[in-house]
Amino acid sequence: MNDVAITGIGIATPFGIGKEALVSGLSGKRGLEFRRVPEFRGTRLKKQKAAGMPDSEAVDGRLPRKLLKYMSKAAKIGCLAGTEAAGDAGIQARYAPEATAIFAASGLTAANPDRAFRMLNASVDEQGEFSERLFAEHGLEYMNPLNSFQILPNMPPCILSIMIKARGPNLIFNPWEEQGAAAILEGVHSVRNNETGCALVGAADTPDEPGTLVCLRQMNFLDDDTPASSAAAYLVLESRETAEKDGRPIYGVLHSVEIESRRARPFDPLAGVIGRTFAAAPALLLAANLLGVSEATCLAGTRGSEIRFEIERTKKP
Repeated sequence: MNDVAITGIGIATPFGIGKEALVSGLSGKRGLEFRRVPEFRGTRLKKQKAAGMPDSEAVDGRLPRKLLKYMSKAAKIGCLAGTEAAGDAGIQARYAPEATAIFAASGLTAANPDRAFRMLNASVDEQGEFSERLFAEHGLEYMNPLNSFQILPNMPPCILSIMIKARGPNLIFNPWEEQGAAAILEGVHSVRNNETGCALVGAADTPDEPGTLVCLRQMNFLDDDTPASSAAAYLVLESRETAEKDGRPIYGVLHSVEIESRRARPFDPLAGVIGRTFAAAPALLLAANLLGVSEATCLAGTRGSEIRFEIERTKKP
């Protein structure tokens, strides 16, 4: 079986876009400001804090304009991180599309309240309840087919696969840290067993979106003292032998990924600095370790599973 090498890393977080921004942020050279969510002003969630991407125009400016109308924020930052990782490893020049796999996770998705308001307003009866009849008669006309692209959890990885022309094996996982780790584990198995030439693994999650924050608070997965942040992290996995033969720098070798159900209390070593990132947390933790700004190799997911990585760093940070 092949040793699994990590040859590409791509990141998008509130610290900025790219690996260097994450290194600066986690090493203390760049601060992160968590802010109260304006939409929650005057509600019982008024103290909830979050951090999103610092510059939405900068994010949009790095993406193909023709795809923007199909993309949620998760899709945007996922594509930025995924294309950075793919470019870092040079996979498009070295692997055929059919030999490039994608195993990705996505978090909870929520409709933009502004887009949904007119539809909901036209679909509520005199008792304030949602009416299927009113929705069919009046609410449906306010629905835009493009909205579905922005709320389906499979769309961020699908759009990424289009951008990097990946046509190999693929799976999508949703919505917690456990599923983010499962995507990485699937990539390890695929490369180790010669099922694919290379695998792009990772996740994008946007728990700072107001609709998603409400869901997370209702499920008691966040509180006033626990902020949430948008984040995307992707890694390129390939056989160590191929990477060395092609002269590609190797960040490290991923020997194992373990996901064990233990009913553990959720714990993310990076959350104190960057906030909870849920599905993106495992790939983000791996990237931080490989880039030399964290020694952590384990975390506990929202559903209580312990997630452990056995990593051999080979590239000096």
